[in-house]
Amino acid sequence: MLMTRVRVQRVGLGLLGLCAGYQLLMGVYFVLLRPPLLPEDERAIGMTLGEAERNLPGLTVWLDRVFTVLGGQAIAVGLLAGFVVWIIARVRFSKLALSVLAGSGFFSVVLMSSVNFLLRSDFRWALVAPAGAWLLGIVALSLSHHGSEQPPIERTFF
Repeated sequence: MLMTRVRVQRVGLGLLGLCAGYQLLMGVYFVLLRPPLLPEDERAIGMTLGEAERNLPGLTVWLDRVFTVLGGQAIAVGLLAGFVVWIIARVRFSKLALSVLAGSGFFSVVLMSSVNFLLRSDFRWALVAPAGAWLLGIVALSLSHHGSEQPPIERTFF
């Protein structure tokens, strides 16, 4: 059974909404829960956190601040992405809006997943899911938008 354009759009918006929630949760993890070094970080630098702290006093405080900023940025991306998804579900959206959403996903979840593969992170395979969901969501929205006459709505997003 072929999916209607509206159903494809809903799937795309649902996937992007899940990614927005993922960004929020990841940000909360980085702000509140992430330790200064994960076991994979210790393996990569060849020393434990205690050894690193002895060689670089203040490292733990510095990393806590860095991860707080990173987490705050992830929370901001999640909030903004969720807001854009909510708006797109309610108004006609342009190719520019879709491009902005695609770009934000590329520079957040897709880039993060790619770099974690380069680092051979323990979490690299888990990070494929949000990147894949973002890409599939953008493809679904693009397919639902491509070559179609959108219903007459007074407001346009972008």
